[in-house]
Amino acid sequence: MPVPDADAEVAATAAEERQQEFFAEPLRAAFAPATPSPYSKARPRLMLLDKKAEEAVLSYMPARDKIQSMADFFSQLSDPTRLRIISALSISGMCVGDLATVLEMNQTTLSHQLHNLKRGGIVKSARQGKVVFYSIKNKVLQDILLLCLEFV
Repeated sequence: MPVPDADAEVAATAAEERQQEFFAEPLRAAFAPATPSPYSKARPRLMLLDKKAEEAVLSYMPARDKIQSMADFFSQLSDPTRLRIISALSISGMCVGDLATVLEMNQTTLSHQLHNLKRGGIVKSARQGKVVFYSIKNKVLQDILLLCLEFV
C-alpha cells in the first residue's frame, strides 16, 4: 500500500480551506449585523434589504422600552389560569368569591393570580364595603383576546 505524500495532503487541505472561505465570505457579508459589534473590526455594512425598506422598519419599530413593556404584557397572558381569569373578567367584573365559583378555582390561587394581574396593569379593583370587585383595566384587552381566538 503506497504511503500518502505529506506535502500533497497539506496542499489538498489548504485548497479545501480556501474553497470553504471563498463560499463562506459572501454569506458572512450578506448576513452581517446591521451595526458592527464593538468587539469586531469595523467593516462596511452590507444588507440584502434596500435602504427604503430599512428606513421604514427603523421608523416604525417601537423603542426598546416599549418592546420590553409589550413582552411583559404578553407574559401576563402566557399562563392558562390567568387567561381564564381575564376571559371571565372581560365579560363581567366580579368579586373573588364569585370568580372562584365560576372558574371552579381555589380562592387563594385566584387571589394570587389577581394580584399578579393587577400589578401587571391588566385588571383593576374597586372596593365596595368589605367586598373587592375586579374588572379589566382597559377594554382594548377584549379586542386582543378576540383577535387571539381568531388567530389560533
